[in-house]
Amino acid sequence: MKVYRVQIALCLMLFPLCAFANYSTSLSSSSVYDATASCSSIQCWIGLSSSPVMSEVSAAEDGTIYGVDTSRSIWRLPLGTRVWQSTALSPMTHISVAAANNIWGLRAGTCTSPDVNLYHYTGGVDFNLVSGHCFVQVSAASDGTAWGVRSDGAIFSRNANGTWSAIFGATGNGRVVKAAVGSKSFIWVITATKVIKVYNPGTGSFSIVPGAATDIDASSSDQAWIVGNTVNGSNLYWFNLQTDAWTPVIGYASKITSGGSLYTLVVQNGTVYHFNSVGLRATATIQGSYDCPPGPGCPTGSYHTITAKVHFGSHADSAGSTSGFPSSYISASAQATTNDCDPIFSSSSDPACQLVFSGCGDCSVMGYLGCFQGGTTGLELAFTNVYWNGPTPSCTTDMFGITHCQYLVHNNCTAATTPPDNNLENTLLGEPYRPATYLDWTVLAGCFRFLPGTPWSCSHGAAFLTGINTPVPPYSCTHNP
Repeated sequence: MKVYRVQIALCLMLFPLCAFANYSTSLSSSSVYDATASCSSIQCWIGLSSSPVMSEVSAAEDGTIYGVDTSRSIWRLPLGTRVWQSTALSPMTHISVAAANNIWGLRAGTCTSPDVNLYHYTGGVDFNLVSGHCFVQVSAASDGTAWGVRSDGAIFSRNANGTWSAIFGATGNGRVVKAAVGSKSFIWVITATKVIKVYNPGTGSFSIVPGAATDIDASSSDQAWIVGNTVNGSNLYWFNLQTDAWTPVIGYASKITSGGSLYTLVVQNGTVYHFNSVGLRATATIQGSYDCPPGPGCPTGSYHTITAKVHFGSHADSAGSTSGFPSSYISASAQATTNDCDPIFSSSSDPACQLVFSGCGDCSVMGYLGCFQGGTTGLELAFTNVYWNGPTPSCTTDMFGITHCQYLVHNNCTAATTPPDNNLENTLLGEPYRPATYLDWTVLAGCFRFLPGTPWSCSHGAAFLTGINTPVPPYSCTHNP
């Protein structure tokens, strides 16, 4: 960590007995942490845009985000910005984004209302009609799984050959009104009576999960979110696999979508908000001592007080002080945290991402000694490609029968981009089990640094499987030393 040294003049021009005090001020530590647990008590939703007015949004795990406005026009939201971009895609009443080139949509046509026609976008100019299928809702995942729900509550699943088959076992407690497909093994539905059910692909059965919901979505990282009952003005919840229960978060919305840990968004009154689970933490420290000069020494009664301050954005300073005789080594620190800086939809110029820290000194006899103030924030989205080819991972199986493993991974970056800013060499990556001898992922993370030239601190990020059993060539990872 770069250290800024402050040579503080003790009133040398006015008081010849005062020489120099040598105190150093530094940003002694900085880190990125998962702030999800704190979002039950603090606001973690970042407003993105109220124009155009959106009726719904859909987010995929590759960071592809589309929205449907109140006129049914389709818009795209690029990462790193909060400005929607118009598209030439045909209007839809509802969409589900599985990936950049895998988007399902619904629009009125030849189907009997309230069911509407199904469309599929696989790249190119526009959606293509999927003849013979009429739904009121569709949900798709990045692994190719797609489910459709009819107005009578019947559910259909898309087969690998493009046909659709009925899914049974979800009857009771009202008709199904929505499916949430995270992957082929992580699927939820809700009914017209707000009952929540989870699907067991091994048995083909559904189980009721305590809670109530009017909207739901899920991702392949085993994250499920609902718009549920309103308690103390909030109605948003995520499913905690550790407690097998819904955990509330502060916030209120009518619609929700989740593309994994980085891409959970809601719509309320046409405005889109992003759930920012990334927290920043920084500690500023001032420390040092002063050797009184021989002979006259320090003025009688001299006592030094040093104070460290630090804050993010418009937050108030966090401060720490300590006092001691000039010749005593003293140190003071202050720590600030924030989750107002959104690494996915912000730029480094965002005021909420700016850090300011300072170290100041006072003398009981001479008064103000001096101050140093510094601070800056670097912000980026970092891509790192990693691979696993052994040893055998450590695995556990959750309540849904899904096996999760800890894979020891290595960077797979070109020589010119080594080491990557998000350095994952010899770290454990938690991912669902796959029968393979070689696996490759591309990991996207929000990264920060508070001083130029210092190491980047990165969020937990999202991993996308990019190779199975076939080694992937070195990737151009994000590398900004």
